[in-house]
Amino acid sequence: MKQMPKFEGRPLIQESIPRIGYLQGDFGKAFLEAYNTAVKEKYNDNRILKVFKFEDNVVKGSSTYSSVLAGEILNSMGARLAKPCEIESARKSNIFDTRGYYVDYGVVFRSVDRPNEYLAKQLESQIKKALNLKKIKDPVVVLSEHLELINDEKAPNGLGFNLKDYAKPFAVPALKKDTNFSETDKNGMPISDKNGSRIYYTIGSGLSGLYLDRDLYVDSDWYYLDCSASDGRVVVVSEENVQIEKYIAEIDEEAAKKIEEIQKIRDEAIAKIKNQ
Repeated sequence: MKQMPKFEGRPLIQESIPRIGYLQGDFGKAFLEAYNTAVKEKYNDNRILKVFKFEDNVVKGSSTYSSVLAGEILNSMGARLAKPCEIESARKSNIFDTRGYYVDYGVVFRSVDRPNEYLAKQLESQIKKALNLKKIKDPVVVLSEHLELINDEKAPNGLGFNLKDYAKPFAVPALKKDTNFSETDKNGMPISDKNGSRIYYTIGSGLSGLYLDRDLYVDSDWYYLDCSASDGRVVVVSEENVQIEKYIAEIDEEAAKKIEEIQKIRDEAIAKIKNQ
């Protein structure tokens, strides 16, 4: 039978392949340039935001305030901050592990009392509206990605918060008290387990930062929102639309190369044995 010509069309299926990692290389440099420009031009060159340094090919440092602005910059670059659930999933899958570094997640609202009572009062009505609540009974998490940083002369450090229009704060009753845990829920938050190998630390009132520490503990007892250290890291997710057929072809090509290399090593080894 005569061979028919192959149909040439476009792939019907496209797959979104998320990538996760730190701010490294040229992307990290471009981020830092854009971030520093925003600090100078949009936030009055506020020294509180000047926490990032590019060293050893990676952006180092992080604070609650800076993570909010980092999210805005990343969005403009076609990327975003990684969600806690994504960081947990990546570690369990042995894809990416933040162990040894801390990662800022956002803030936890409990009440309009100290600490950070000014910022707590600023967010209270916005959180109630977003959750359709008359009273906030449980700790509420607002991720950095869902916050907007604003200039506010009356606020500590001259910086305040607004919820973005698409913000989705969520209540986490488990964050009311210190607890052990091993597993996390769909939002990447601790599920209380007295026999758990990890620990969650909290406070009883006000507004605090929320972060994953270098030992994989989750902390919301830290209320210095401007504090940064060199072991802080920003974790980024970038979703790329990849033609699945092309992606599979690349994998097959790489696999074929590996098989060829192994076969060559095998043939050389057999040849040496026969010549002995």
